[in-house]
Amino acid sequence: MNEPTDGALYIQPSVAGNSLILPNTYGEESPLNLEVLFNAMLAEHEKIQALFNR
Repeated sequence: MNEPTDGALYIQPSVAGNSLILPNTYGEESPLNLEVLFNAMLAEHEKIQALFNR
């Protein structure tokens, strides 16, 4: 199973497929998995923090 991951800030693989953190380029609300966000903050702290500081 190939999923497009271009532009992903963080990718968390699992048996069900990848969980991605992508920039919200359209400013729309979307569902967010807090566990994936937590793991992304641990792995890619500077990238994710830069988005929250915009």
